[in-house]
Amino acid sequence: MATMIQAIRMALHVGESRLGVTDIFGEDVGPPLGGVFTATQGLKTAWNTPLDERGILGTAMGIAYAGGRPVCEIQFCDYALNVMDLS
Repeated sequence: MATMIQAIRMALHVGESRLGVTDIFGEDVGPPLGGVFTATQGLKTAWNTPLDERGILGTAMGIAYAGGRPVCEIQFCDYALNVMDLS
């Protein structure tokens, strides 16, 4: 049985390798550690962004509109309130 972090990491690996996920990005998700809980450790397309929630969501929307399949991450659920009007 996997922990929640292991399940998230496995799902992201499947998304990257089989489902065409083009970018995985957000606040503190890039190498070498892969985020606070190492959920993105070992992913090829993971990269860090500045601490700007509107920029993260706007970038994800732009990548999606251009035909990519992004997975974006905002570090804490309270920070998602900053971008409620964008979605």
